[in-house]
Amino acid sequence: MWHALKGPGYSLDIDHSRMHEIENLLEEGLSEYDFDPVTTTPDARVVGFPMPGGAIGPNVHMMKEVGIFEKYSDVLADFPVVVKAAGA
Repeated sequence: MWHALKGPGYSLDIDHSRMHEIENLLEEGLSEYDFDPVTTTPDARVVGFPMPGGAIGPNVHMMKEVGIFEKYSDVLADFPVVVKAAGA
């Protein structure tokens, strides 16, 4: 965020030189958790997902568990269709 805002003339009151230290603390704090790359990789399609962000991880896990994860992109593409058909 600091890097993105510095160009247009905005500034955040942070010491960007300490980012490495912050990253190390984050890695240490999260080391005991198992994160799926699908749920931690940015996906521009997320703005069109009518699914709460917190639901994506559990859905990925369930799809892997039942052996249909290869259909993940198809399922996400169908979400707006299903929501519209349901009137939500």
